[in-house]
Amino acid sequence: MILHVDGDAFFAMCEVSRRPDLRGKPVVVGRERGIVTAATYEAKALGISRATPIHEVRSRFPQVAILPSDFELYAQVSKRMYAIVRRYAPLVEEYGTDECFADLTHLQNPLEDARRIKEELQNELNITFSLGIGPTKVLAKLASKHKKPNGFWVITPENRKECLAQTPVQFVWGLGPKTSARLQGMGVLTSLQFTELPRARVCELFNAPILDLWTELNGTSVLAVDYVNATDQKSIQRTRSFSPATTDSGMLFSELSQHIENGCRRARKLGVVASSVSFFLKTQAFTFHTGTLDLVLPTNNPGDILPLLRAPFLRTYRPQTLYRTTGITLSGLREPVSLQENLFETNHTHEKSQKLMQAIDSLEHRFGEHTVFFGTSARSVHEDAERPFASAMHEESLFYTHEGAKRFPIPFMGSV
Repeated sequence: MILHVDGDAFFAMCEVSRRPDLRGKPVVVGRERGIVTAATYEAKALGISRATPIHEVRSRFPQVAILPSDFELYAQVSKRMYAIVRRYAPLVEEYGTDECFADLTHLQNPLEDARRIKEELQNELNITFSLGIGPTKVLAKLASKHKKPNGFWVITPENRKECLAQTPVQFVWGLGPKTSARLQGMGVLTSLQFTELPRARVCELFNAPILDLWTELNGTSVLAVDYVNATDQKSIQRTRSFSPATTDSGMLFSELSQHIENGCRRARKLGVVASSVSFFLKTQAFTFHTGTLDLVLPTNNPGDILPLLRAPFLRTYRPQTLYRTTGITLSGLREPVSLQENLFETNHTHEKSQKLMQAIDSLEHRFGEHTVFFGTSARSVHEDAERPFASAMHEESLFYTHEGAKRFPIPFMGSV
């Protein structure tokens, strides 16, 4: 039995969750890109869809709230979503920022647990979710769409054909537009009609992935929940776009510094160290400038990485070029082992560094992320602080994290 969890108008509702005054009102996200990237259901009811130009929304629908994207917020809410689902179902596939699959096969009360997941998601995140359950991943995803938004639907052997008959073939997850058009040209208009094609005919006309979809729609599971254990994770990525674009090298390095801090925090939670760091700067013209740093001693301490990052950054950075996105990847992850020490580093120094990171993690667990941060991250953190956060009551937003936890008024823990 497979569960699919799908956030309703996720990006837009993340914004509404921290702006209670916008609840029940039409809201769109994407102001900085000039097109709608997400819309609440109230906005969709007006005829607004993704990729609608923002200027058109502004002129035709003055009542619509138009907000910039905050992908760091969405990533944080996404991580909390995964964590809530894992309280009940440890085998979770993080399929996207706003959705995931979970294997409920070994749970004693899967339907009851699924309802608890839905209740806790909505109570804790202040966002509605649609949940679907089915004997396969494809049917579970179809079920989550069946009663959207705020839906809960279970596809069983008894109602499977009825649900498939109500689903146009082009709405089947994994069937692209060309395949859907080909099926429609054959007179196959619904998902049920697709499943009624003889297996031999499907094998003759289509490739193996389409056969897998046909098999899953017929109730036989062939696509496993692709869960990843923390120790199996191969890399850690952090990225963010910002507006307006900038040529400021100091601001760009500060963004990378904050990414490094966030990535190392995640590595420490997983109990791993990184052997390599890569980074990119994406320009306003959507070209990428990249650099790589191989670490002699694998680490999850930003203080070990940031001094080494500055030289490759300066070689990569192009003056007078407008940049709009930065990102880093920590790779070569592995468990810490007894490593040969740096020639200039003593055991005492290493122990002090570890204790410092433990103290920072303890503070951030209690008070929220970015409670304490490196001086090189200060400009990026201060830029974050200028955004509206979780509550209108947080007037001094510099002292609050994205989760609303109070931040110490101590901006620096040292420059590197």
